[in-house]
Amino acid sequence: MRFILLLFFCINSTWAFSQGKLDSSKDELKQGSPQRKPNRNSYDNSGSSIAEDLIVQAIAKGIVYGIQYGFIGEYKSERDLSNRLTRYPFEHRSAGNYIDPDSVTKPKYFRIDIENQFIYNSDNLFGDHLKINIRPFHYFYFQSNIFLLNEIDDFNNKRSSLNLFNLDFCYDRIRIERFNLGFTIGANYIGNDVQQAGVAFGLCAEVFLLQAFSVYSCGKLSGINGLPVNQFEVKGRYHHKKLFLSVGYEYLKIATPSYHFLSVGGGLYF
Repeated sequence: MRFILLLFFCINSTWAFSQGKLDSSKDELKQGSPQRKPNRNSYDNSGSSIAEDLIVQAIAKGIVYGIQYGFIGEYKSERDLSNRLTRYPFEHRSAGNYIDPDSVTKPKYFRIDIENQFIYNSDNLFGDHLKINIRPFHYFYFQSNIFLLNEIDDFNNKRSSLNLFNLDFCYDRIRIERFNLGFTIGANYIGNDVQQAGVAFGLCAEVFLLQAFSVYSCGKLSGINGLPVNQFEVKGRYHHKKLFLSVGYEYLKIATPSYHFLSVGGGLYF
């Protein structure tokens, strides 16, 4: 009888002190990073840590590559920097976001890309990812990301949410017809009861492989209150005129917890 009571007490204590991942992320961001770095524990040996290290290495290599060849480029000698926007990818055969201005009679000077993704981890952890690219012309564009994450705790009948907002200035250093690669610089902000912001840096690329099909990838590193707030996504897109469908993978690291999502959605070009 004593053993049963002790077991019941331990289970209740565990659930009482248990906490969802979203609440854990928010609490850590509010408290901030400790002055001394904690010792590496078993969490660092998890698959999430390995995935994060690979992402960081890939972004770091990309940043080094960008520095070596220049962030802006030489417009007089690099013809692709003068390529114009298309109205939508594959409007002109294999051309993606950019096209040689000599090959079209009326190049596009302004475009808005809107994409919405349902991101799913489990029945208890899911959300929505809205992305908007505003392209005033072919030289640069602005990107806004809104993540609305939800977590359901069935045991405690509790629902938690975390809202992550991202606004970036984006510049495609390489913008040829089948491929574009560029960097982003901006800010992340987490709302709810955290209300903290941080500077963000990243790399984004898209390759146009087959007729109507492309692969998009983007990774961003940021810190809020001394803790990481990182993003990574890779997805395939099927284009049909001004519409596209997409499916892929998205990764978020918000403070200590890491989040892995399957993403499904689509978008429009205006």
